Amino acid sequence: MTRRLPDWFAAWWSGPYINTNETVTAELQWTWPWPPWATLLLLVVLVGCVTFFYAREKSSASRSLRVGLAVLRLAVIGLLLLMLTQVVIVLKRTAPPGIAVLVDRSASMQISDTYPPGLNQKLRDLGIDEPTRINLAKQIVTGDQGELLRKLDKKYDLHLYQVASGVERIDGELPQQVASTERLTTGSDTAQSTRLGDAVVHAMGDYPNGPPAALILLTDGVNTAGKSLGYAAQIARRRGVPLYAVGLGSDQPPRDFELTGLLVEDVVFVDDWISFRATVQAHGIANEEVRVVLRHSGQTEVLAEQQVRMGSSGEAVLVQLTHRPTSPGEFQYVLEIEPQDDEINLENNRQQHTITVRDEKIRVLFVQGYPSYEFRYLKALLSRDPSIELSTYLQQADADYVAQDRVALPAFPVGRDALFEYDVVLFGDTDPQLLPGSVWPNLQALVEEKGGGIAFLAGPRFMPWGYSGISAVSLLLPVDIRSARYGDDPRDSAAGFSPQLTPLGLRSSAMQLGESFEATGEMWRNLPPIYWLAEVGRLKPAAQVLAEHPTRRGANGQNLPAICFQYFGNGRVLFHATDATWRWRFRTGDLFFARYWVQTIRFLARSKLESAGDVELAVDRQEYTRNQPVEIQLRLGDRQAAPLQNSATVLLETPGLSRQRVTLAQNQATRNIYSGVLTGLAPGTYRLMLVEPTLPEGTPTAQFVVKRPPGEFAQSEMDRATLTSAVSTTHGEFFTFEMAHTLLDALPAGRRIATENLPPVPLWNHPAVVVLLLTLLIAEWIVRRRVGML
Repeated sequence: MTRRLPDWFAAWWSGPYINTNETVTAELQWTWPWPPWATLLLLVVLVGCVTFFYAREKSSASRSLRVGLAVLRLAVIGLLLLMLTQVVIVLKRTAPPGIAVLVDRSASMQISDTYPPGLNQKLRDLGIDEPTRINLAKQIVTGDQGELLRKLDKKYDLHLYQVASGVERIDGELPQQVASTERLTTGSDTAQSTRLGDAVVHAMGDYPNGPPAALILLTDGVNTAGKSLGYAAQIARRRGVPLYAVGLGSDQPPRDFELTGLLVEDVVFVDDWISFRATVQAHGIANEEVRVVLRHSGQTEVLAEQQVRMGSSGEAVLVQLTHRPTSPGEFQYVLEIEPQDDEINLENNRQQHTITVRDEKIRVLFVQGYPSYEFRYLKALLSRDPSIELSTYLQQADADYVAQDRVALPAFPVGRDALFEYDVVLFGDTDPQLLPGSVWPNLQALVEEKGGGIAFLAGPRFMPWGYSGISAVSLLLPVDIRSARYGDDPRDSAAGFSPQLTPLGLRSSAMQLGESFEATGEMWRNLPPIYWLAEVGRLKPAAQVLAEHPTRRGANGQNLPAICFQYFGNGRVLFHATDATWRWRFRTGDLFFARYWVQTIRFLARSKLESAGDVELAVDRQEYTRNQPVEIQLRLGDRQAAPLQNSATVLLETPGLSRQRVTLAQNQATRNIYSGVLTGLAPGTYRLMLVEPTLPEGTPTAQFVVKRPPGEFAQSEMDRATLTSAVSTTHGEFFTFEMAHTLLDALPAGRRIATENLPPVPLWNHPAVVVLLLTLLIAEWIVRRRVGML
């Protein structure tokens, strides 16, 4: 059993054993086997017996003398009991209670938050010109020449740590610690992670003589790796260590605009309308407008711009800017959100892309059975376009028409070489019985092998139902001919409709009638109505619908397709379920009619921009974060360059790591395209190289980078919820920067920690105790003798 003695007694008693500048505690220790109730009963019996015997003893002694003798007898008994319990005084050297201060210096601590005007003025008064979170932490620790550290060091055993991807103690005397803290920065080596939970556990275990009295955290609460702060708080609670957190930064997301997902073609024709499509996302910003501009790299002239109104924070808004290059060459374009003064990150405001512009004519063959309105207006339009070299074949044309029309052909180009002279074929409502059978495999080869484009235009007589017995056309069309049936009577004015764009069509370059997504959708909804549609119920698996009937549905429950396409081999095939687009000229002339058809022809002729031997090996983006899938696509531009096979193989390599062979599967719908997906790649720079099939033109390659997850900035606001939960779990307290001056008053006093046991001082056999015992016995004997009680 033990009992602590007063500090003044410990200081007085310890003089002979330790230096006067050391701090000790003193405790009484004894052994006694009896329980308290038995001990109390023994004392009562002893006191009773002594009192009884002195009261009953016959003597002339006065009452007060008898009481004095009884006291002497009880004192002797007490000293004997003291000697039986073997009482000793135990002295211990002690240290002040521990306290740890953890300063977060991870990358997120470099963020400068937006504060109310009053706090901004206070920070300026304190000399903080740049209110980064790390600067606020340094102000708390080192302000007033390190006043906080001085007071903590005077009362506690102070440990000071810096925390980022690891935890490091700042050693040295107090002035050195203050100086080291003033030099703290958010270095690049700490940018990847914050291990607050690990740091808390480490700091608690860094005191060899027991846990500290408290832990002080100066942090924004962003924990991106290791143990969570909540887990560390549970450990701290079990060890009786309260956490006191000073939350730095704003708990509102920092203002930041981000431009991502730029989609634009790599190669275009002169005078093409190029659509730059991207996503704008706002963080910590709501109901504000931002300006997105398109420029040539290194130039200030704005080529296009769009005002974007952002909704709630985190909402993504699609933007589209269009530009029409008028000269050939290679141009680097920059799509950029105009920087805002209070943004935390301007690097994510812009995207760059290099586009090659080529000045090449597109050779178009327009085939039609009879001179419909669609044929007449479209032929006149394409004949005037300087970028198109048009030839027409009209089945019902007479000899005079062919002689008088410079673009008219007397016969369909039946031969393979003759047909391969064209880049795009517009195949209208034509009687298949009037064309030789060799035409159809040549048409298929034009698309599949050369990479040409075909647009099939439905008509009330033959297209598409008259072609169900022609296998090549059945393969080319993106629809199932067997599901087609004749549409509404064009004389039925009540059946008029304007095609409705699908989400895919809204983003297709061929369908852009306006300068933005919203303008394009509005223009399509307000186009003059058309009154006839070939109803096609079933689509091919690889078919993509660009426009559809707004109300009528097929047997499958889906809206009837009006315009759809598919990739076939190296080329593209478009199906128009109507031949009434000429009606779009009503009151607008060629404004919409011309823009749509010229863009569609250029869309179909995209393969002309790649040489027949070009092979493209690409990934879906240039940068990935760890655990993001990497989508690989191999596109063979010429079947003669390398025989098609069921799979292709690429080699994945990165410096310092072993090579890996990756198999790409053939796309059954577009057989010259192979694709595959890579997952689980570690951070690093990677290179892909085609190894099978072997190409005589050379080996295509592609590069990409896998980065670590953006953990430090995935949550850029102060994590108040995590910090308040941690301090609540440990019965600590949460402070903001404005409240940090009250931190010292809230800290617990703690208990001094024993560091060394000094030699015990036995009392039970101490000479003074023996002398006292003999003195009491002799005194009692002398008194009794004098009063005649012996």
